[in-house]
Amino acid sequence: MAVNSYLGFLADKSGDTDAALMTATQFLETIIADNAITYAYDKQQREWTFSYYANNACYTLLHWSRIQPSLVPRWKFDQRKPKERWEYGQKLLTEAVDRFERVLRSPAKPIPNNYVYKNL
Repeated sequence: MAVNSYLGFLADKSGDTDAALMTATQFLETIIADNAITYAYDKQQREWTFSYYANNACYTLLHWSRIQPSLVPRWKFDQRKPKERWEYGQKLLTEAVDRFERVLRSPAKPIPNNYVYKNL
């Protein structure tokens, strides 16, 4: 089962720390004032939003790889350009979904008991 990437468009960013801090401030001011973010605004603020989404994906995969290492591959930290970082996370997610699908389709291999939410 393939999982499609949808945030690669945000990877087109400069990596400038000052720009990221400025866009983070603007983004947070807008979310507080309007309680909504549009696709266009998300893209406009990509200096910060890309890292927010990519880091969220990374730490979610790390969390689940500790709980269910047989299903979720562990994120390996390395210096990656933004698009490479997103594609790497997408690759790990696709692998996790494929592993989970194989377990679900295999009547001989039930999901291990430690699948329950623990250490949250």
